[in-house]
Amino acid sequence: MEVFNFSLPKKILFLFFVALSATATAQYTVTVCQDVNDALIGPDRNDFVHNNAAFVVNEGYLHNFDPPTFPCGIDNPTVTSLDVEINITDITASTECAGIPVFGNVLLNCPLSTTSVCPIIQDVLTTGCNNFGGGATAPGMYSLDVDTCNPIPNDAVIGVDVVPSTDFPDCPSNTMAITDGTVSVTYEICLTFVYNQDEPAPCDNTVPQPCDDGNP
Repeated sequence: MEVFNFSLPKKILFLFFVALSATATAQYTVTVCQDVNDALIGPDRNDFVHNNAAFVVNEGYLHNFDPPTFPCGIDNPTVTSLDVEINITDITASTECAGIPVFGNVLLNCPLSTTSVCPIIQDVLTTGCNNFGGGATAPGMYSLDVDTCNPIPNDAVIGVDVVPSTDFPDCPSNTMAITDGTVSVTYEICLTFVYNQDEPAPCDNTVPQPCDDGNP
């Protein structure tokens, strides 16, 4: 009996596998970052502390990230992951407040103001999904895919508040600890959105529009 060998050369087979893998995992990804200079300093927006008389409402560094603007070719996508990464490079505190925890609270669609109070969905600086109250006490890189903990709508405004908590033993509770210099945190926050649609090709169906606002 004659046997036919249809195997491809190894190099061609490898290239085919790489191309297939890249096609299978090519998803639209957007990364946006803010740092301490972009923050609004104001009271912690976490409704738990506002509704619990046992806790002081500490000042925090408040951030909102608007949903990304999608290019043509991306139509009503679903978020498949949202990695919230907080890179803390320095925590400075008065002697009696050394070692206090810093929380990284994530909120959805919470107005960026000094009077907003909203539920938090995760704390990036406490390890794991649905874990709260641990916080970070040292510089480092901390991250959490919050979409694995709570499905994230593609049009959600993502709030991230970095909140040093003074209501711990030996540190005098202080509602204005950042403003008065008791504590400061230096950090960068980066959000990486991944969607369930492939990276689009450059669109060729756009139509140029004349400039009509009178401003050259």
